[in-house]
Amino acid sequence: MERVLSPGDDPPGNRAGEKEEAASAGLVIQALAKADRGFAIYLPNNPLHEKFFADFCARAEEHLEEFGALRLGFTHESILCGGETIYTNPELRENLAFRMYADGIRALKLEGGVEQSELRTLVEILGSPAVEDDEDDIVTRLWSSELPHVTYVLAEVPSESGAAPLGAGLTTSRAVHEGALRQYAAELATAPPSPLRQPPSHLIFDLSEEEIATLQGLLAREERRTPLEDMASILEAVIAAEREVAVLEEFLEIVARLCGDLMVTGRVEQAVELLSMLSRVSARPGLPPDHAAKIADARSRVVTADVLAGLSRQLATGDGIEREHLKALVAGLGNAAIEPFCRILGDVSGKETRKVLIDALVDVGRGSPELFLPFLVDSRWYLVRNTIYILRRIAGPEAARAALRCAGHQDPRVRKEVALFFDETGDPAGESVMIGFLGDEVQSLRVAAVRSLARRGSRAAAERLLALTASAGFAERERLERETIWEALGALAPDQVLPTLRDLLLKRRWFGLTQDLDDTACACAGLKRIGTPEAVDILQKAAARMRGGPRELVEKALRSIAQGQGPGVRAAVEPGEESDGG
Repeated sequence: MERVLSPGDDPPGNRAGEKEEAASAGLVIQALAKADRGFAIYLPNNPLHEKFFADFCARAEEHLEEFGALRLGFTHESILCGGETIYTNPELRENLAFRMYADGIRALKLEGGVEQSELRTLVEILGSPAVEDDEDDIVTRLWSSELPHVTYVLAEVPSESGAAPLGAGLTTSRAVHEGALRQYAAELATAPPSPLRQPPSHLIFDLSEEEIATLQGLLAREERRTPLEDMASILEAVIAAEREVAVLEEFLEIVARLCGDLMVTGRVEQAVELLSMLSRVSARPGLPPDHAAKIADARSRVVTADVLAGLSRQLATGDGIEREHLKALVAGLGNAAIEPFCRILGDVSGKETRKVLIDALVDVGRGSPELFLPFLVDSRWYLVRNTIYILRRIAGPEAARAALRCAGHQDPRVRKEVALFFDETGDPAGESVMIGFLGDEVQSLRVAAVRSLARRGSRAAAERLLALTASAGFAERERLERETIWEALGALAPDQVLPTLRDLLLKRRWFGLTQDLDDTACACAGLKRIGTPEAVDILQKAAARMRGGPRELVEKALRSIAQGQGPGVRAAVEPGEESDGG
């Protein structure tokens, strides 16, 4: 590792306490970096502007009192003290070491007795990089500021005349600089510099076309960076490095407000970038647990009442928010998105937008189904139904307990969604729910319950269904329901219903063709589901005796058994159907 302090500059050596000095120097540089960012972000009258500067002054004073002069060395990415790396930052745009190294500074010394005005000037120089039309770099501004207690070493500039190289030693005064500049200018006037020598061939490196294209891409990407991206980078560096809770909360509040403002003004993509930045910081190794909790809390404060109203207006008009950005926004907010976006889900009329919201809420809601509970008691049936649909896709015991609350909902469309939940998830609690639905006022729901119970192999349901077939009024129920019940009993209680099905199929009728067709269809459904040789024999006898429509039903049942295509128990509805809001 390069040591940049020259032999004549009082190097720290290997004296005792070297580690402690490096640790103290690291605290000084950490405070300097915060002050540097604070000067770049805040106006001078902002309390944080002064707080960061005061912290830097205090750290510097403590170090100087305990260890004497602060000696720092610079590489292109790190700051060193006594050979120890005390600062580094892979993001070169924000890297103090890189900015000073690029301007030729190789070492810097802060001496005892330094005034606060000198420290302020130093921070202002570092925190105010030159603009394109300003040729003054950090070195020039340090030189012109005449800081008596701040000295530095510059990179050596070779001289053909053998004169002392410019910047070779410690810069201690403006006079030294001016004298060196006058001498160098005089040498150039009397003897222009000789042509540059061609470097040896082994030191010449050619870039391939691919490498050139890569560099051009990096440059183009850098040129496309927006001020918001620069601010996000600064905020990320501050939040990741800040250890004081009060200051951290201040910056997180800035991010939360900025995200909300961007969402209201339709710049959702930029809001997602800020939320992604928070996710990156949260995932950093070594981040204190309480800091991760603070970041999660900041996410929960992004969508205020005003932001929610603005988002609802944009989504209601279908203008301003692309669907992929909407999904990314929900993902960026995490489970903090569940409460506000469930509210939006109840207001959005567009089916495609609802589908995007539902998909996104399913993703962020896994592991937190309890956050959906408030919306199961909403007065809007379609929001309740969509919430159960989300819970159906999340699944799990907690989701099942939540869906169970709506089994007695007054709207049949909600009860149907509950039936779909337990039919698709197979949760054990679904058996009692489906048995309860056998007495529902809606026929389609009763039919769905019968089929679900048959798929479960419910013995309790078999007893209920057998009792139902013997009840008064069963024969007056519609053919679809009766056929479904006999089909289910063929699966659940084949031995018990076989004699009944035989009588139902083979009894002679002299009048009532419609009743004959209905009874034949019901008997065929049950016998086909049983599928035993005895059931086949009953069907064959019936086929030999029947004509017309009844015979066609019997022959169809025989063909299904022969082909091994017994119907099983058909699904009540297609699984995965999206619940459509009202």
